[in-house]
Amino acid sequence: MAGCATALTGMSVRRIARIPSGPYADGRVVCFDDGRDSLPDMYFYKLRGHQIWEFQGWNQFKLVYEDTDAYQDSLGVDVRDAIPYAAGDVDNDGLTDILCVSTEEMGHGLCYNIVMTLESPDRFSYPCSLSWYYRCGNNYAWSGPADLMRRQDSHVGIIASTPTGTHIWENVGDNQNQLKWTGSLEGYNFGFRDFNQDGRNEIATGWYGAEVWEDTGSDQYEMVWRDTLRPQNGPDVWSTADIDGDGRPEFYESFFLPSQNRMYLYMYQDESSNHQFTRTLVDSLTYSGGDDWGRASAGGDIDGDGIDECIWTTYDSVRVYKAFGNNDLRKVWDWRNDHHDTSGFNSLTTTVYDVNGDGYNELLLAGNGKISIFEVDAVDLVAPTHGSYKVGDTVPIRWATHSPPRCDSLSLFLRLDSLWNLQTIVTGLPGSDTVYRWVVPTPSVLPDTGRIVVMAYGPGHQWDMSDSVITFSSGGVAEGTQKVPLRWSLSVSPNPARGAFSVRYDVPDLGHNPNSPAELGYVPRPVSLGIYDVDGRLVRSLSDGRTSPGRYEARLPSGALSAGIYFLRLDAPGFRDVKKAVVTR
Repeated sequence: MAGCATALTGMSVRRIARIPSGPYADGRVVCFDDGRDSLPDMYFYKLRGHQIWEFQGWNQFKLVYEDTDAYQDSLGVDVRDAIPYAAGDVDNDGLTDILCVSTEEMGHGLCYNIVMTLESPDRFSYPCSLSWYYRCGNNYAWSGPADLMRRQDSHVGIIASTPTGTHIWENVGDNQNQLKWTGSLEGYNFGFRDFNQDGRNEIATGWYGAEVWEDTGSDQYEMVWRDTLRPQNGPDVWSTADIDGDGRPEFYESFFLPSQNRMYLYMYQDESSNHQFTRTLVDSLTYSGGDDWGRASAGGDIDGDGIDECIWTTYDSVRVYKAFGNNDLRKVWDWRNDHHDTSGFNSLTTTVYDVNGDGYNELLLAGNGKISIFEVDAVDLVAPTHGSYKVGDTVPIRWATHSPPRCDSLSLFLRLDSLWNLQTIVTGLPGSDTVYRWVVPTPSVLPDTGRIVVMAYGPGHQWDMSDSVITFSSGGVAEGTQKVPLRWSLSVSPNPARGAFSVRYDVPDLGHNPNSPAELGYVPRPVSLGIYDVDGRLVRSLSDGRTSPGRYEARLPSGALSAGIYFLRLDAPGFRDVKKAVVTR
């Protein structure tokens, strides 16, 4: 079974890839498909430079872009330390924009916070060219997060927190964004929804407790609600689109109390449509310590059921919650962070995106210079995971599906090589099936080795495959009559042979086992059949692996062996037989 799956309450999740690179504390892993090659990309900042990793198929990812040298763009801004937070087409020109923030120290106590966008210069390049920026002056170098938002007028907006306040820009043209509002939101991260369903977009944020600000029109925002619970250290804010099915979106705030050594997760929802939000404690956990800027949670649908999950990200773990009723969220999966290093600084951020294009959103968990990619586990291949089979063998292929996600149909393939060339075994199996009895085909369509692949189709498609290579005997080995022999035998005909000849051998039933994994009532046993020259060197292997009881025949065509004397040796536990064969011309 590929990957590592962990199942809790109704959800199974596996790690499908681990990227040996990633952000440390600053920024996010932002994902996009810039249309160059229809392959999703991951973009992040790593220690004074940027990297882009691209999906290459079958959960393989490759580093395709990296910049590490300091340089100034033509607009005079050093973009090497630009920290990405979001990706999208800000100016609607069909090119990907990466929203970033950075700082610029000018000396004598003067610093600038810079909000900028990096854009693809054309449809064939990565988004690495500065296309717009805005400098905010202050007296110390601190860059808060930024995000993209949909404004009341349906234009794309940019929001960013800086020491001089929270700024909102509106896109007004190609690479043109106009500052529309500056205010005092006490926020570090944001959640964007129409929380009270009045047709006006709102911004949820928090630091010293949760706040909600509303777009009142005419480029004005005002605070419409503030929680009476005012703890410090609560900058992690995010939202979901109606997780509990009551028709109203939610937002969340996570904060920690050092005095109690605990972290808390609260959900907020406006159930009265008048900006009176109810607060529900979802969960709490022991806090191990860490920099509060080094974590970010998220919401999104990761199991393909059309309903968002709440993904709470802390320094030590990630927990996923689903709703089991109104305001009733329960943990369905968690993961213990294994990215920690010896630096003493722990960070972890979550991005939700379909980074492998299979129809399911993945969890991209990034921190301490690593990225782990997790995906809902739709199907697991149970058997076979290894072994050796011959032409005519019946191989029961078994699998298990998980719900969620939904499985509508399945297909089975044989992976032929490292390039993922697939040979179809069967397609269109019902999603309720759990076993398929495959008869190994003739040598003309059978490779020497391969891996069984099962593909499950539902809201998306996902696969699993056998853990190791399965071997298939060459040399035209075929299963003969279904009558099971009672003793070993080995024969060569004709002998001497001028051209083609046949090797027949019987594998007896030496112990009936009704629980045999082959489901044929017989015990497969190790069998080796080889052709050796007069010096004892193996010339050709006709069988080498576990073989079910039965009668078999290997046909060697004319010219398969040069003229001479050979010995055929049949080996099995507790048995050996040798036959002399003469080939003439």
